[in-house]
Amino acid sequence: MFADKSRVSAFLLSMTVILTTIMCLASVAEAHDLSDCDESERNREKVTQDSVRSTAVTFANVMRAQTSRLFAPTPTQVGLLETGPVNTAGTDHSGGMVTGLASGDAGSTFGAWISGTRSFLENTDDDPENGRNDFKGEAYMVMVGFDFPLTEKLIPGFAVGCEGADLDTYFNDGSLSTSGITFSPYAAYMITDNWILNAAYGYTPMNTETKRDKSLDYAVEGDYASRRDIFTADLTYQTLVDNWALSGFVGHMYSNELQDTNIETRNGRVWHTNHAKDIFVGQLQVGGRAGYLFEHVEPYVGLAYLYDYTMSVTEDPDRDEVETTVGLNMYAEDTLSVGAELRNSLFRKEFKNTTLMLNVRLDF
Repeated sequence: MFADKSRVSAFLLSMTVILTTIMCLASVAEAHDLSDCDESERNREKVTQDSVRSTAVTFANVMRAQTSRLFAPTPTQVGLLETGPVNTAGTDHSGGMVTGLASGDAGSTFGAWISGTRSFLENTDDDPENGRNDFKGEAYMVMVGFDFPLTEKLIPGFAVGCEGADLDTYFNDGSLSTSGITFSPYAAYMITDNWILNAAYGYTPMNTETKRDKSLDYAVEGDYASRRDIFTADLTYQTLVDNWALSGFVGHMYSNELQDTNIETRNGRVWHTNHAKDIFVGQLQVGGRAGYLFEHVEPYVGLAYLYDYTMSVTEDPDRDEVETTVGLNMYAEDTLSVGAELRNSLFRKEFKNTTLMLNVRLDF
């Protein structure tokens, strides 16, 4: 009898120890998984910041290409084409240096344009000691706009477009996909015949889908809405020297993305909650461009320095880069222009970005 009680007591004690051990291990595993969730989210913030910066720079380049075109020199001004409706005033070529770009005449027409970009993004930061945020993917942007002369020197316009990105986030065996619609008023103001002030604002409501642990039976999935504002402004100097179209600019870009709460689920149940976030980047830009005007084409090259003076994620900051540009514009009697250019981001420690841009503009 006594032996039976002893065996029962030993059995109950063993079961208690086993259950306690299982509960402790489960608690440790859950804490470890929550830690992984937090680390994954911190790294995803870095990826989002890179994406926000890249999209804002692309937006700035698209709008700069359109607003600078409003007063830009064309083959007509160097006598290579017959006079068209854009930039048609007589320009003094007798002294070689052209001092003006046809003040007021660029604002004599209604213009419509379409621009498309494809960006190839990559971050090779796979060092776990500094928080991995290695990713690779593509982003696109398509904008359609129109502008008209409000005065001889002021040309406002409005554009609408769509954008998106698909990134593979290697640090968490996951992915990040975004899509949105952009609304953008813009304007160009001719201060003098050579000095142009450009400004544009973009508002984009967006949706983002996230995944991680995709190689497991049940991936962790989430989605959230966000709103992004981009403001860009440039002061540009343009001139003609014989057939050379030369310009330089100083600019400012600021992008702010407000993200709603992201509730992640796994196998149909809530797994982790990522609170609302504010991702922002502010950037100063300075650069130049040189093109040579032939009868119907203008090849050109450009170089710009970009410096991030503020950002939301300041851990291991990588603040500056050099952007190179190679492009070609094609003209048809100054009423129709088609352009293509390739941009490369250089000298950031891990981040790389190559963007292809196509532009078509028609002036009536």
